Amino acid sequence: MIDGLSNSVVESDIISLPDAPTGSTANFGGNAFVSKETVLTTEAGRQFDWAKERRWKIVNTARKHHASDKNVGYSIGMKGGATPMLARPDSWAAKRAGFVKNALWVCRDVEGPKGSRMWPAGKYVPLTREEPEDSLAKWVEGEKNVENEDILVYVTVGGYLLVIKALIDAYFNLRMNSMPVEHLSVTLKPNSFFKANPSMDVPGTYDLKSVPAFHTNGATNGSSNGAQCCR
Repeated sequence: MIDGLSNSVVESDIISLPDAPTGSTANFGGNAFVSKETVLTTEAGRQFDWAKERRWKIVNTARKHHASDKNVGYSIGMKGGATPMLARPDSWAAKRAGFVKNALWVCRDVEGPKGSRMWPAGKYVPLTREEPEDSLAKWVEGEKNVENEDILVYVTVGGYLLVIKALIDAYFNLRMNSMPVEHLSVTLKPNSFFKANPSMDVPGTYDLKSVPAFHTNGATNGSSNGAQCCR
């Protein structure tokens, strides 16, 4: 939850300024672009769009930032690992793991006798061929309203690794498996949330080894008592 139970998800796309050709008053140099924001209103899965630098943010429309008057929220950043599903739609993987079809999912939180929706891939992952009934892909089929509601947001990241059989040392004829490294990056950043940078009140350091680089009239860095500069 972001500053309360009732939250919404806003999808942001970076697009060229529409209806403004190069040379026009609004886009004289032809370089203008804008951020198009769309509030997700129903349960669904959304794909990442590299061409539009797509981002999402979870906001609370009932809370406003004191300076910008914008909704408080947190933005979700995805760079590495936003790879679309490469398996066929009718493949075993797609049938069993519906959550891999989209980078982001939004659904309503439903409290039950055994808790809320905690197992997006299904509680028992192995030994199943079809999508479990209590799983993410099934939850969004109801297409319930998710605007200003108690919602759940799931992010799917992953990658396809090619295992390379490499000849490491031809002289000794040694072979080994070499797997490349995949970097996954998911960030949560405050967006119009804090009144000030919360790290500004971190006490400074007192370094006894720090000394002024310049001396003025026998004083230390303009100080008549020769006190050290860094406190």
